[in-house]
Parts: sequence; structure tokens; C-alpha cells
Amino acid sequence: MVIFSPGFRGFREATQLVILAVFACSGILYLAPKVLPILSFRPDDHFDFRMMWLAGKVWASGQNPYDTASYPNEYYEAFNRARVAFWFYPPYWYPLIVPFGLLPFQIALSIWKIINFSLLIGATHLIARALADVAHQKYMSIFLAGIGFVCFMQATAVAIWSGQSSVLVYFGLAAMIFGILKARPLLLVIGLIFLALKPQIGIVAFAAIAALKHYRWTILPAGAICLLATAPIAITADYRASIEGFLASLTQHSKLYANAPSNMTGLTHLSDYLFSISNVSLGTKIGVLTATICAAAVFFNMSLNKTPEIEHAQHRIASLVLFVATTFFLIPLHYYDLVALAILLMVIVAIPLTGRWLIALGLLICFRPGNIWGAIGITNSDSLSILESRLASAGLFLLVVGALWSNLTRIPVSNQKTREP
Repeated sequence: MVIFSPGFRGFREATQLVILAVFACSGILYLAPKVLPILSFRPDDHFDFRMMWLAGKVWASGQNPYDTASYPNEYYEAFNRARVAFWFYPPYWYPLIVPFGLLPFQIALSIWKIINFSLLIGATHLIARALADVAHQKYMSIFLAGIGFVCFMQATAVAIWSGQSSVLVYFGLAAMIFGILKARPLLLVIGLIFLALKPQIGIVAFAAIAALKHYRWTILPAGAICLLATAPIAITADYRASIEGFLASLTQHSKLYANAPSNMTGLTHLSDYLFSISNVSLGTKIGVLTATICAAAVFFNMSLNKTPEIEHAQHRIASLVLFVATTFFLIPLHYYDLVALAILLMVIVAIPLTGRWLIALGLLICFRPGNIWGAIGITNSDSLSILESRLASAGLFLLVVGALWSNLTRIPVSNQKTREP
């Protein structure tokens, strides 16, 4: 029996690889049609990218996209549709979106989708490569599992369809984690810049890196690049009006019904469900502040860890899992912002964390919450309500519990199985 054991193990690993390859290819085939150019649009298709493209166009013309009086009119003229529309993203988006604003909408949309799909693949590669090297696992299995999962996620499909910035956040977190695990400060800087594009997550990421004594200097070049990215506004538009307009627009964000607590995910949604939050803006501030404090505490503890190297690697990865889980649970987001949860899937494929089964259950719930509701016969009767938020919030809670469990009870070194990458 022992004689055939190595051969059986090889056959099992080959079979698993084939299954994962089919899973990954199927995921790409599922997502690819959503990336390819679309020749016809429904009135509300690609709403988020419409706002990005329009903001780039307005900025390129020397006007101010934060002007709440003129921007909705610009939206109507561009798309022949009246809708409550505001530009909420920070001024350092200027060099990213102005080139798109100079192109016809459909061409710009096609380029944006292709870039996002490329970043999706790139982010998955960075996480798989870092985990394979640090945990001494096989890269291809981790990569294929990650590709299949992230491509099939409902969040990814909606983010690609709407033109959301969720994939940018995924790439930013992947670059940041790769930079930490592989000691690549340049990737860390790139990751921070990408995460800054989503300010509520960028604040948390900058605070976390500031707690790492060997890498806190990276927040300076990342912050400087974001600041320099606003410089073209001073030449082509009104710099002061853009800065003041951005700060003013933040007060309007929580007033949109789509951003109501019942439509957000994580702690905000669960708190509203149990206690009916009345002050949305205050709840958002508390969520971001709490996430910032937690992230800084997690990274500060990680930087002071003195255990042996292989145990230290596991500790760092478990800490990063806790960082991702708590950040997405505490910050009010939409369910289609959860693309980066694919990172946690790849981690539990690579490393047997003690809380991996809870994490797996949480990921399963967040994977396609709309399909779960459909399977049990519940449909959304309110077009303004996001039914997926409730399940996603429950899944995020399980992720936090699993991440905490993994950090409190780490597997001893002797119990870890290692393989060549």
C-alpha cells in the first residue's frame, strides 16, 4: 500500500489541478462577455462609469464636476436621461479619468472594462505568487482557485457591468499584501495609491501601513503622488472649487437612497436592521474610524512579532486576513464592493488556518447572495432596495469571526504541510 501511495498522491493532485483549471476557465468564459464591448445599452447600464466618464469630460473642458447644480444637467445632456447624479471621488482621480472623458463613451467604456479585467487577473496573480512563495505551496492551484472564484462572484459581474471601482480596490489590496509578504516597497506604494482611489478604504490602508515600522515611510511617496495628481486641475480648471466641491460632496453621499444603511453591508447594515440607524453620516464616520483603529492595531502587532520565521509568515498572513475581514465588515460598502474577498479564498486554499471553515462559509454566502435568495424563492419587490446586502452582511460577520479564530489559535509549525512552489 505504501508503494502506491506516492503515485496515488500524484494522481490526486493532478485531478485537483484539472478540476481547478476547468473552474477557472469556466469563470473566465462567464465573465468575458461582460467585458467585451456592448453595442446597445439600457437606460441605467454602466451608471458608475457614466459618472466617471462625465467627470473626466467636465474636467477636460475646464469645468467643475463637483458643481451639484450643473453636473446633473451635464448628465442629462450626455445621456438624455434625468437622474440624481453627483461626483464623489477625490480630485486625484483627475489624471485617471480625464483621458477617458476625451474619448467617445462606448470606446472609453470598452477600454475601462479591459483594464479592469487585466487588473483582476493581475491582482489574483500577485496574491497567488506571494502565498505560494511564503507558504511553500504550489502557485497554480492557488491561482486557478482564485481566478474561478473571483470571476464567478456576483460582486465582480456587477462591478464590471456598472463600471465600479471595486477591481481597483482588489488590485490595490493585492499589491499591498504582495509588498508586505515579499518585502517589495514599490508594490506597497502602488497598492496604497490604488486604495486611495476609494478614500474610505485608503484611509484605513494608510493607517495600517503607518503602524509598520519598516514600511511606514511608503505612505509619504504614495501620499505625494496622490497630491501631485491633483496639480493638473490648477492648470486646466478651478483647483480651489474642485477641492471645496469634493469636501461638500461628501456630505451628500449618505443622502442618496442607494447609500442608505439598509443597502450597505457589514456592521452598518446589521446595526440598522437591529436598531434602525437614523444618523447615516455619523454611522459611516464611526465605521471608518473603528476600521482604521483596528487596522493600525493589527499591523502594529504584526510588526512586533518575534516568533521563528515560518511561524512568523503564518502570523503575518493570518493578520492580513483579519485586516481584510474587519475592513470590509466595518466600512459601509455595497455588496458589489466585495470583489477583494477572493484574497481570503486563496489564503484558505494555501494555508490551513484554524478558522478556515467559518471563513469558507462566509465566502460562500458572499459569493452569489442573489442566487441564494432566488434558490429559496425570495425576490426583490422594491427596485430601490438591495436585497443582497443582508446576506453579504451575515457572510462578512462570519469572515471576521473566522479571522479572529485564526489569529487567536494558530496552527503549530510541526502540523503544517509544506510543498515546493
